[in-house]
Amino acid sequence: MRAICAGLLCLYPAFAQTDLIGLSPSSQIKTDSRPEAVAFSGDGSFIVIATRSGAFVSATRPNSGAQRFASGPVRAAAITRDGANVAAGSEAGEITLATAAAAAVARFRPHRGAVLSLSFSPDGSRLISCGADKGIVVSDAANGREMSRLANPAGKVFVFVGFSAHNNSAVGVSESGLVVEWDPATGRVVRQTQDADPAVFSGALNDAGTLLAISTEFAKLNKAALNRTASPSDFHREERLAIYDLTQGKMVKEIDGVDGQHRSLSFSADSRYLSAVREKVRGSFVSVYDVQRGTEVESTPAQNGAPAAAFSPDGRWFTQADTSGGLTIFAVTGVQRGADVGDISGKKYQITSQQTAPLLAPAQPLRLAVMDLEVNGGDTSIGRAIADQIRNRINGTPNIEVIERRAWAQVINEQNLQMSDRIDPLTAVTLGRGLGLKKMIFGSISKLDTTYTINVRVIDVETLKNDGEREVTCQRCSLEDLPGAVAVLRTALVRE
Repeated sequence: MRAICAGLLCLYPAFAQTDLIGLSPSSQIKTDSRPEAVAFSGDGSFIVIATRSGAFVSATRPNSGAQRFASGPVRAAAITRDGANVAAGSEAGEITLATAAAAAVARFRPHRGAVLSLSFSPDGSRLISCGADKGIVVSDAANGREMSRLANPAGKVFVFVGFSAHNNSAVGVSESGLVVEWDPATGRVVRQTQDADPAVFSGALNDAGTLLAISTEFAKLNKAALNRTASPSDFHREERLAIYDLTQGKMVKEIDGVDGQHRSLSFSADSRYLSAVREKVRGSFVSVYDVQRGTEVESTPAQNGAPAAAFSPDGRWFTQADTSGGLTIFAVTGVQRGADVGDISGKKYQITSQQTAPLLAPAQPLRLAVMDLEVNGGDTSIGRAIADQIRNRINGTPNIEVIERRAWAQVINEQNLQMSDRIDPLTAVTLGRGLGLKKMIFGSISKLDTTYTINVRVIDVETLKNDGEREVTCQRCSLEDLPGAVAVLRTALVRE
């Protein structure tokens, strides 16, 4: 990856740009020790930083200085949506409240151990915190007065707490995987869900407070140990990311097969992406996952480690911290502010033709060919690849025989023609008759921004009649998603 050498920016390799999201270094902020947590104001104009030597607040514009408002080791930090007030939670259990100008407002100690997570309510009037003492406390953000102490049904340390606009509730997740919602006024539990994995490292809410992301780990026994007494070496650990929809109270998306422990989770403004600091034995990475697709779309090695990273709620910025005390602010493209979440369960493919019933359900043997698709707005080789996938998908369906590409190529060569989607349909149908074909499938694939559309039509070789068309779209799509689109299209083409 290319490096941008301007001040501290030379320490941070630029993220690769994709057709989905882009991150480009814009400015840098310097503190005097390792950052532990970061958080943006709602409009992205201010950022608060928790470090091992104190807490700082800074504007995100270039050449802005970081102002200290708390001293000593700090583990957690928060900032109100309007950027007016900030908070820092220390290793000693103390919370410092201050203004964005770093003027102290209050200092109090709601916990007997390290403060692990902090969050202001959407209106900035309350502050929720959890600590190593297993306590979860809601405090008055104006003076630090304790308003309620929330019940801890897990009896374990909570690694993340926040406020959800949905039902005006407080939300948290324990290290043992218990997702809890409370009434913040009474401290009473209103809903709880146990995650399947027994170990949780981190959590994050989206800006609307409707989605909760958690990073988990579970141990799995190697198959070889099933016939003998297992030893510690027989277990291997697997990590995953789970997304909970708090409006439904259940997990709606699982991203498994992720490599390394994921910390410092953060949703993008449109909830399409989730960033994470990914820690492995041999180094750290900053990764970005497409929540809808359930895939990693960015992964950048952190040359000096990456203890924290976060998106800004306004969709414009992303920050990555460095263990030496530096932060780089990246300008973000491809993230929309205020967009709806969409279907994050992974059903991103949609049949958009007027009719969705299968076009082909032959009672008698039917021989057909699939022509290479025309390509609009992309590499023409995609048309051949998608045609091959359609052939593979429908071949073997009862009473349907799809001729292989080489059989069609032989006819084309005998006629001294080029095998491509440029052969006009009438010529292709005429040649098809010589192969004893009954039907032929023609089509096209179009790309508009990040949306692909595959359209196919079935032509009767004898009558030249168009039997019908079927169309499928793939939104926020990459080439790796197209096989999934073909799988959906198949259901509208043939009947089992």
